[in-house]
Amino acid sequence: MTQIWYSLRLSEEDFKLVMYTLQELIQASSLEELTKGTMTMEQDHLHTLVQVWRTWLQLGSREGDWITEERRKIIRHPDSEEGIKLYLNQIPEEHKKSASDWFENGILLPKASRKELTRENVTLTGFPSASLYQIVGPCPFRYLLDASVIPFISWDYIDVKQHFHCTSLLKMYNQYVGNLLETCVATLSTAQVKFHFLLCDCMEMSPFLPPDRTYDRITTSNIADYLPLTSILDMCKPLMNTANTSAVIITEFQNWYQRLSLHEKLLRHFSQLPRSFRQKVLEDTQNRAIAFSNGRVAFMDYYDLSEEFIQFLRAALLVSDHKIKDKMNRRRIWRSVADYNGLAARNFLCSQNRFLPFKWKLNCRRVTMMSGFIRVVEWIVNPQ
Repeated sequence: MTQIWYSLRLSEEDFKLVMYTLQELIQASSLEELTKGTMTMEQDHLHTLVQVWRTWLQLGSREGDWITEERRKIIRHPDSEEGIKLYLNQIPEEHKKSASDWFENGILLPKASRKELTRENVTLTGFPSASLYQIVGPCPFRYLLDASVIPFISWDYIDVKQHFHCTSLLKMYNQYVGNLLETCVATLSTAQVKFHFLLCDCMEMSPFLPPDRTYDRITTSNIADYLPLTSILDMCKPLMNTANTSAVIITEFQNWYQRLSLHEKLLRHFSQLPRSFRQKVLEDTQNRAIAFSNGRVAFMDYYDLSEEFIQFLRAALLVSDHKIKDKMNRRRIWRSVADYNGLAARNFLCSQNRFLPFKWKLNCRRVTMMSGFIRVVEWIVNPQ
């Protein structure tokens, strides 16, 4: 499963498993029946996915290394090559060789364990959403991932390193993900976990949810980067289990800095760092690769963006959804930056987040390639 998730090429055995599973999914009368109640999905939503699975099944018989060639063009694009070079320069020296191997071959399996990988992984293909309105007629599937999408940013490097540490990132992540999958299978076998998948606009999911059910945890990923924060909170608040004082809505922000022109500001700042600053970083980290890096990410832990983020959050909470009629938009009255419509943000500046840190520490997660701008706000029912 680890190879099917992450590797560009598969063994004949793994490829047959993919083809068999796709056929099984296509022929299933319902996802609930196929998984014995563990997973459910609306039938029309399932039908949409079946079209994708059928396309993958058909692509499985296509000859030639077309997926490999498409990936190679993406990796060798000048912009990609520059980004890869910067990434390799900033990760620990011991991991550079194995990380380079990933970019070259796109295979998570360590070299020593690779058998004949004669098949291409069709599940890494799809139709780019960015081209959705630019093509008339049938939509051809192609290799879908850009060069920045790598296994090492999907899982926290600290967790991976604590589980199993060696020089090869391929071995480390292979073993870590495999262990997670085994744990997942064991958990599913207890029948204590169920999944309900929806294939719709996230702001229109409420009618599909079980009536009268409320939730202790509502995670919204970073959809607040694309939709009004106020609309997200308005939608999620009625779904909270108010009987649980720890019930929480978790919102993430990844692209907020772009609206404040921080990128250019920080580029100027970090391009003029005095040597005394680098010496201080070296003293703190005991790591010359971090202290004397040419990349901005290495120094983001030393730059306080709290004031700028609060400025952004204040503005975000004053924005109404233009799709909702004015009479339905609540008047936004400020008491503080942390209050909105009966909800209160945990004081992230005082480390009061309970589920995700307000800001991730970068210097100990260098392989994870975090930007340094991700921020997390946890919302609870206002205790007042």
